[in-house]
Amino acid sequence: MAITSEYETFRSSVPNGIDDPDLANLVHVLAAASAGTGEVRGDTRERLLVAAIEAFAREGFGGTSMRTLASAVGIKAAAIYAHFPSKESILSAALARAYCSFLVDVVVPQDGDEPWRRLDGLCRRHMTFQLNRSGLAAASDSLLNNQSVLTIADPTVQRVLREARSSYFGWLYREVVHLRRSVRSPDARVQTRCILTLCDSLTQSSSDVLSVNHEAVIDRYMAVVWNILGIHDPTERSE
Repeated sequence: MAITSEYETFRSSVPNGIDDPDLANLVHVLAAASAGTGEVRGDTRERLLVAAIEAFAREGFGGTSMRTLASAVGIKAAAIYAHFPSKESILSAALARAYCSFLVDVVVPQDGDEPWRRLDGLCRRHMTFQLNRSGLAAASDSLLNNQSVLTIADPTVQRVLREARSSYFGWLYREVVHLRRSVRSPDARVQTRCILTLCDSLTQSSSDVLSVNHEAVIDRYMAVVWNILGIHDPTERSE
């Protein structure tokens, strides 16, 4: 049915057979937190989630009214309550959906046994997410980094989001440590944070950069990643 198309598209993207149990738990908890139940799993609800996260980032949580959100998806304000009990619940579901989509697109795919392949895959998919879904990525990044907004969300969603973001840092950090062939050190953490910041920055790229083929842009940024780590681009050796 057309009314469930957007929800079904999302639901079908959430895999059941994720090997890492911690990742599987995070994905499915976030998916459940954003999914809704029964008849409210429809296209209008999905469009509200997209409109809400961008409006909250642009106007602020307090500056965004239910009327504004309703107008964005072509319904009356009162109709929102058929999908969400409150504005806070919309925020919670929107944040959960955004980060669940990120994990599914970026972390779930597997890249093989070599650390450089895993790091290369994570970074490239992170950058691709930022480029292909720039509106969602920029809005969710802004809200997730705003503690005053994040604390408005449901406590369970807050906890899982903190855990998910910490886990993503940990997965990247592990590959950085392996590539450095050294004990864990402050430098490895600094390098990991630099790489994360670089990947996130694709949403702020200028129009002249974005006019170039996305793959070419990502190749340029990956060259910077290898420079941050002080190693020669290992993808050149694999060709």
